[in-house]
Amino acid sequence: MKSNRSNSRLELLNDELEKAAEAGDIELTLRLISQGGDIQIAMQEAGYGGHLPLINKLIERHANTDSAAFGAAQAGHGDIVRFLLKKKAKMDSAITGAVLGGHHDLIFELIGMGANLHLAVYYAMQCRRFDLVNKMMEFGASLDYAKNGALKTNFFEDKKVLLLFLAFIDDVELRKLLVMVAEEKNSALSPDIKDIFETASFLNQFMHKHGFEYQDISGKSSDRIASQEALIQRAQEAQQKSVEPLPVSGVVLLRHGMFARVPMEQPTLIAPSKDSKSCRLL
Repeated sequence: MKSNRSNSRLELLNDELEKAAEAGDIELTLRLISQGGDIQIAMQEAGYGGHLPLINKLIERHANTDSAAFGAAQAGHGDIVRFLLKKKAKMDSAITGAVLGGHHDLIFELIGMGANLHLAVYYAMQCRRFDLVNKMMEFGASLDYAKNGALKTNFFEDKKVLLLFLAFIDDVELRKLLVMVAEEKNSALSPDIKDIFETASFLNQFMHKHGFEYQDISGKSSDRIASQEALIQRAQEAQQKSVEPLPVSGVVLLRHGMFARVPMEQPTLIAPSKDSKSCRLL
């Protein structure tokens, strides 16, 4: 019981330390550290809060600058990140924080300074920051790192999730690789995997052509996913009103991602009726 009480006390102490350091309260932060609080927690929160005077005080006490670089980059404090890099903070800590925070200008500034592009695309894919992924792939990011980041998500869970995920990927080779991985991970996708790929590719092109450009939003992952789903829904509705057909061979995509096959001797382009409410891409 004594050990449990001790752990509980330390957790409460570090919780208070987090708040003090993020607020930039030097006196309280140092006092809590003297009482046993984790100096690296303080360093990360000081970086996140953008409090350089507190960061300098913690550096004097030999705190590791990596934690502050991660926190500062996650919050988008580029000036503090640059300062910490001069203090020997690891570039990997900075680029990881910047990607998790979704700060595009800082991310590509760090990449220009030599940050690991492949590590960046790994975390961008893991966070479903597709606009970052697309830019990084243009810069030459690794397909394998992007794939491994995707594997940290549930993109192969079902047809609806996979279709949405692939529709935001511009790089065709990456799209093909993710389709192969999805089929390996979830054999239930096999009967429809070609149709999912073709439809996602078409939807990707349709969105670009008609100005449905996705831009990442900060905040919770659930908010980001909701915004992606909303954009897909708007694109679907616009596609249904247009004269552009779906490039699907003998398949009608019904609402909620369900597929219905239509007997055909030859592959045909299927265009949903303008007044139909049953035909959906998701």
